[in-house]
Amino acid sequence: MKDYYKVLGVDRKATPEIIKRAYRQLALKYHPDRNPGNSEAEEKFKEASEAYATLSDIEKKRKYDLNNTDSEDFFHSYFNKKPYSQPYQRYKPPIKGQDIILQVSVSLKDIVFGFATEINYQRKIKCACNGNFYQNISCSSCVGKGCVVCNGKGTLRIVCRQCHGIGLRTKEATLQFKCPKGVQDGVKLRFVRQGHAGMYNGECGDLYMELKVRPHKFFQRKGVDLYCVWHISFIDAILGTDIIVPTIYNEQVTIKLPPYTQPSTTFIVLNSGLPNSSKHKGKLYVTIEVTLPKKLTEDQLNLCKKYKKLSHNLSK
Repeated sequence: MKDYYKVLGVDRKATPEIIKRAYRQLALKYHPDRNPGNSEAEEKFKEASEAYATLSDIEKKRKYDLNNTDSEDFFHSYFNKKPYSQPYQRYKPPIKGQDIILQVSVSLKDIVFGFATEINYQRKIKCACNGNFYQNISCSSCVGKGCVVCNGKGTLRIVCRQCHGIGLRTKEATLQFKCPKGVQDGVKLRFVRQGHAGMYNGECGDLYMELKVRPHKFFQRKGVDLYCVWHISFIDAILGTDIIVPTIYNEQVTIKLPPYTQPSTTFIVLNSGLPNSSKHKGKLYVTIEVTLPKKLTEDQLNLCKKYKKLSHNLSK
C-alpha cells in the first residue's frame, strides 16, 4: 500500500492542520481543472485525495498506522528509539511517604513500670510492580509470538492489578516497641521509616505512637507527682490516727495524723510518685478530708451535746 505520508509530503508526527494544509496545496496544484488533459496530474490528485481521506479520519489513520507502517520507523518517529526498548519515562523526583500517627491507650501502671508490646497497623508499601504502575502480560493476539498489536514484543503493558496504577499497596505491619517509664500523657514515640512508602523511590515516612494514659480510679497525675484524697472520721481528725495509704508501686505507706488534723491538710510522701528521666521518683500528695456521719445513735448525740455545752462554757 502507498505511503500516504509521502504522498502528502508530511512527517508521520504531522498534526491534522499540517495534513490538511498539505492536501490543499496538492489539490490546487494537481486539480484537473488546472491541468486539462494531464493524466499524470490527475493521478497525483487522486493519490492526494485518497491519502487525505485516510489521514484526516482518526480511526482510519489509526488502522493505517498499525497495519501499514514499518515497526522500526514507527517506533523511531513516535518514541525516538528502537523497537522493543523500554518505553520512555519522564523523570519524577522522589516523594517521601506520609507519616502515620497511632494512638495507644496505656494505664498509669504501664507508665510506672514500663512495658513491651507489639501492635498491628495498616501501611502502604511498594507494589510488586516496583512503582512502575504497570504489569507485562502475554499478548492474546499472538500468544507471545509478537505481532503488530504488541509491537513485536509478545507482551502488553497493562495497569498493575495489585496497586491499580498507584504504585503502592496496603499491607498489615507488625511493630514491637518498648514504652519507657514515666512518659508524659500525649507523648509521641517516633519510629523512623515505619510509615507509608514513598513514591518514585522516595523514602518511607515515619510512624508516631501517641500514648494516651487512661485515668486512674485513685491517683491523679501532675508531671511526676501523684495526688490522692484520703477520708477520715471527725473523731480521728480530733484525736489523731495512723492511716495506711497504698502507692502506685503496690506498696503501702503509713502516715501519722496528729490530733486536730484539719480538713484539706496535705501530707507529702517522698519517692512514691512516678519515675523521671533522671531515675528519681516524684512525690505522693495525700490530702485529708473529714467525713461526717450521716446518722448517730442516741448515746453519740448526747455526747455531742455534752461536748457542745462544754465548748460553750470554755468560750465564756
